[in-house]
Amino acid sequence: MKFQKDFYKNIESNIERALNNKTSKGVLKFEKPKLAETIIIKIYYGIDTEGWNKTLSDDDIRHMLKEHSNPIKEAKKDQIAITKEDIINIPDIINNYDSIEKGNRNGKYNTIRYIKNYYDNITYLVEVILDDQKLLQIKTMWKKSTIKTSVH
Repeated sequence: MKFQKDFYKNIESNIERALNNKTSKGVLKFEKPKLAETIIIKIYYGIDTEGWNKTLSDDDIRHMLKEHSNPIKEAKKDQIAITKEDIINIPDIINNYDSIEKGNRNGKYNTIRYIKNYYDNITYLVEVILDDQKLLQIKTMWKKSTIKTSVH
């Protein structure tokens, strides 16, 4: 329990540092990937990720908020804006995902997409498989509303 509490403090401070210092290069390490994740990645791509590090960089925090936090831009993509709280929630997505699927290529690297259903949205979290560095790097996230609105 203490690890979890400290970890959430760390992720909050990493977000603040990333937003307050546009050149910060901090990296937050997560727990190693769980067996289920390693099996899924092995099935999808034939890559053994057991024991690899899983990270979130300040650059990727800035990317998420720059690219996916504007409500108007996101609405045009049929998505809803992410917030700092969504980034803080990344450990919940990784530990309690509803499914994992193959993602799109990110340059020369494969990706996986964690999908987590919440009561009002589906959250997608993308992790890049940096096989040459033996690293799983959390890259971006976005959300889609599950609440249907009707216009009368």
